[in-house]
Amino acid sequence: MKFEKLRTILELKKSVEAVIVSGSMEPLIKTGAKIKIQWIDDFSNLHRFDVLVFWDGNKLVCHYLLHRNRVMTENNEDVFTMRGLRSKGDDLPVAQSKILGKVDVIIPWHIKLRETWKLMNFRK
Repeated sequence: MKFEKLRTILELKKSVEAVIVSGSMEPLIKTGAKIKIQWIDDFSNLHRFDVLVFWDGNKLVCHYLLHRNRVMTENNEDVFTMRGLRSKGDDLPVAQSKILGKVDVIIPWHIKLRETWKLMNFRK
């Protein structure tokens, strides 16, 4: 599916689910995990370490936001520096128009909740 079509669907639905196919965000997001991608209405509300999904030439990438580049812009739009957890360096700058959305939920959340609950009960 082309990026523009995905972006239009996300804008209409406000959130979509996707499956992670690489390990660049492990151990936070495991390969094969389902994620919920949320539409971004206001890019000024993004913060460092928000996990975003963006278009990188021919594929979608899920990495965290390192910072908004205050010096460089592309076609008068903001540019963001992204990085994977396993990366030693930054990704190439990502233009705002290439960002699909923000990772809102890692599914299944109930498994993490159950593990946390076990830890809390164990400490009592």
